[in-house]
Amino acid sequence: MLFAAGPALASCHCDIVAESHWFTLAWQDTCPSEAASDLEKTLNTLQKQQLLERMAHGVAVASQAWQLVQNNPDLRASLGVAPIALVRSSRGPLQRSGAPVPKPDSALARFRYADKSSVARLYTVRVGSYGSKQAAATALLKWKSAVQDVASGDSLASVTWRYQSCAGAREPILFILPPSMSASGRYDLDVRLLIERQDAEKLARLLEPRLLTRTEVVGVVVTGSVLYTALAQ
Repeated sequence: MLFAAGPALASCHCDIVAESHWFTLAWQDTCPSEAASDLEKTLNTLQKQQLLERMAHGVAVASQAWQLVQNNPDLRASLGVAPIALVRSSRGPLQRSGAPVPKPDSALARFRYADKSSVARLYTVRVGSYGSKQAAATALLKWKSAVQDVASGDSLASVTWRYQSCAGAREPILFILPPSMSASGRYDLDVRLLIERQDAEKLARLLEPRLLTRTEVVGVVVTGSVLYTALAQ
């Protein structure tokens, strides 16, 4: 269950959490509560769509933060000594978590300035492309166990992100993107959504001998719909 729902969980957080050597990010939001009436169900659907768009923005902020650090050696050096913990609630801008620092906080200002897009292009390892959803689903079942063994966990990636709620943590592992979302315009069977392309290339090299198939690293624009599709499988 992607969204934790129900009256008891009405105030449950739905967060994007990212981690790297130089920064952490907690992009915090609130899960929609369970709907009872038809009107509430309609509103709940809209709230979920809006939440997914905000979650996609959180993934984009993590990606932009990573690019900022990689492209600025001075920032990378200073954060290598003292990493920054970033937090953003639904009621305010990006903030620094923990003990306050003397103002002006130039590092925080740079991360805020880097937030220029609500979606990001991440990298996935495509292990198959199919003309039908059924064919893709059959391949998913065939390779699910092997992919879990190789692709699960954070040790493969230099920067990681996950979705986290009262129902637990979740990250995209093996999923099908339909033609409207995939890079090929077919039913693509993909592994992970990674911020750093080199991490995806390393994963592809590990998957090929295990799955005995050719893989390809492709870019995917992670919208709210893509995020939901990848996390829900």
